[in-house]
Amino acid sequence: MVNIESDKKLAERLKQARESMGLALENLAILTKIQKKYLTRLESGQYDKLPSGVFIVGFLKRCAKVLNLDANEIIDQYRKERGLSDQKDRQTDGFGGVKSGKILSGNKSVFVITPKIFSVFVALLVFLAIFLFFWHQMKFLIGPPKLILEDPANDFVTLNPSLTLKGLAEIGADLTVNGRRLEVSKEGKFFDYVNLSAGLNLIEIKAANKFGKSKLISRKIILQQ
Repeated sequence: MVNIESDKKLAERLKQARESMGLALENLAILTKIQKKYLTRLESGQYDKLPSGVFIVGFLKRCAKVLNLDANEIIDQYRKERGLSDQKDRQTDGFGGVKSGKILSGNKSVFVITPKIFSVFVALLVFLAIFLFFWHQMKFLIGPPKLILEDPANDFVTLNPSLTLKGLAEIGADLTVNGRRLEVSKEGKFFDYVNLSAGLNLIEIKAANKFGKSKLISRKIILQQ
């Protein structure tokens, strides 16, 4: 984790963590997928000019991940600075009591499985199995090909000029990395190295099948020098 003093105001901590990594606000916006204007308001403590508290917590989690900060710690600090409570409202049963989700001993009910209910249940299971089978077949024919990028799993900042790509793709699919053809193994795996340039690098992995369907996964990687 980035060593930023915990007694600093949250806005100052976020700004110092970003600057210590040499990241401009524009690059942080790309990596967190948060608009630059919102990041500016976070770093200046203008919480009243941001969306609701739920969105602010989401923003803080994304920033913490990129800036190598403890997400729980900065969220707690945000709540303390704002005087907020993280306790969830307790649900009541309408008579002042708390809902427990349990059946009271005085209101027990007995559910009896009759032959008719059992037959209906079996029929529903058979129908569901048939539906899932045909849905799977249709998905294979009309849906995009399988494509999973395991590494890198997210956008990030690196000092390494070489990037490793690893993942899974549909066997027989036409797989490309930034337009360059890449082979898929018999097990449906692929592996590749990509050389990075200084600054922002856009990596696009695309899989296309013989039915004309395709799937695209992209990563934004920033190479610092």
